[in-house]
Amino acid sequence: TDPEMEIELTTGAGLSYRFAPNWYVGAETQYQSEFETQVGQERYSWFAGPTLHYGGNKWWATLTFFKQLKGGREQYINQADTNLHLIEKTKNELRLKVGYNF
Repeated sequence: TDPEMEIELTTGAGLSYRFAPNWYVGAETQYQSEFETQVGQERYSWFAGPTLHYGGNKWWATLTFFKQLKGGREQYINQADTNLHLIEKTKNELRLKVGYNF
């Protein structure tokens, strides 16, 4: 068998608004695309959703709810929603990032 190589490109952007000391609310979007040596672009997905962020002196946390708006290329057999990439992704994602400043 021949070795294969896969490359993933991820890009994103977001906006936030401080509504109280240390607290921010915002929106974020992210586009992911995977390329394979044999087939070119194998699959892609585009997510967007709201964010809630707390940033203190010693630690911070960001909670993001992502909804998959569009995706495609590779699909599983009898996939009902053909406008989404559901092979390796889900319709909705909930992310929590926590950091500690030292």
